[in-house]
Amino acid sequence: MNRTIAAAAALLLLAAGCGGSDDEGSALKVTGTVTASGAPASQTVRLDMTDSLTFLPNVVNAKVGSLAVTVENAGAVPHNLVFDDTALGKTGTVKGHATATLTVPLAKAGTFVFTCTFHSGMDGQVVVTG
Repeated sequence: MNRTIAAAAALLLLAAGCGGSDDEGSALKVTGTVTASGAPASQTVRLDMTDSLTFLPNVVNAKVGSLAVTVENAGAVPHNLVFDDTALGKTGTVKGHATATLTVPLAKAGTFVFTCTFHSGMDGQVVVTG
């Protein structure tokens, strides 16, 4: 009996060691990647917001210039999209089955994080190259 308990405990520890981490500050959980279309001065991209509290996709590749981000709320739960860098802007509340478009000035290369401020962990990023 003691061997069975010890073996079960060892398996649980081994399984825990093999699992991923949900620590705060961990890397973005990518739901998909998209490349913005159009010339650098007039790029466009479309993202879905879901009731499972994700942006689909949540990584956007773009060039220095301007990016029109259209978000479509594919479900019923309200969302928004807010950039950590306030100079890049934000949408208002996007109610269920509605859309909003935000034009984002991309003046320099870098990675710019966005989030839904209503739902912790609903994040994404725009990766801008020169």
